[in-house]
Amino acid sequence: MLGLEQRIFFGLPVNSEDRVLFPAEIIGNIGDNFTAEFCNSEFKDTNEDKLDIQEGQEMFIYYEMRNEFMQQSIKVDSILKDDPQPIVDFKVMGKPVSAERRQAYRVSTLVAGLGAIFGEETNCPLVDVSVTGYSLISTKKYELGNIVETTLSYDGQEYCGSGSVQSIRELTKGRYRYGLHGLEDKTSKNNLQRGLEKINMGVQLEQLRRMSPAHA
Repeated sequence: MLGLEQRIFFGLPVNSEDRVLFPAEIIGNIGDNFTAEFCNSEFKDTNEDKLDIQEGQEMFIYYEMRNEFMQQSIKVDSILKDDPQPIVDFKVMGKPVSAERRQAYRVSTLVAGLGAIFGEETNCPLVDVSVTGYSLISTKKYELGNIVETTLSYDGQEYCGSGSVQSIRELTKGRYRYGLHGLEDKTSKNNLQRGLEKINMGVQLEQLRRMSPAHA
C-alpha cells in the first residue's frame, strides 16, 4: 500500500517511442487520493528529458511492495506546482500488479555512479539505461549511426557488445551525451542485452530501497 514519504516513479512519455520513470515522493494522502512532489531537478545539465504532465492524464506509477516492483493506474487530478519540482494530486485506480516484466522504461544511473568503456575511452559516466538502450557521456566525437563497442560494469560483472548512436547532445565543449541502441548479436558472446536488463531492474529497485523511509 502507498503511504506518506514513500518514493514512487511516474511513467511518462518523453517522445513517440520512449518512456521514462520520474521519481517522486508522496507528501499527502486522503483515501485513494494522494499528493506527490517530483524529484526530477537533479542532473538537469546531463539529461534532456522534459517532464510533461497534465491534469486529467492517466498513467502508471511504480513502487516497491513486499520486495516486488509494482505498477498501478492513476489519474492526475490537479497540478499544484509547476517546475522545477512539480507537485501533483492524483487518484489511484484499481489494484497494483507486478511490473517485473516491463520493457520500455529508462532509469537514471547517475546516482549509482556507473561507468562504461566506450570505444577506446574508459570510465565514461553512464547516464541511463533501458532494456534496449543506454546513454552516456564521452569526450570522443561520433556521428549518428556510428556503431561503438561498449562494456558496462555492474554488480561485479561485465557486459560487452555494440551500440548504434541514435542521438547526440553537446553538453560543454568537448563533452557529448550519446543515446545508443544496443545491438543484439546472437551469434557471438555479446551479452550487452542481458546487462541492460539486469542494470535497468537492479538500479530501479536499488533506488527505491535507498530512498524508502526505512533506509532514510
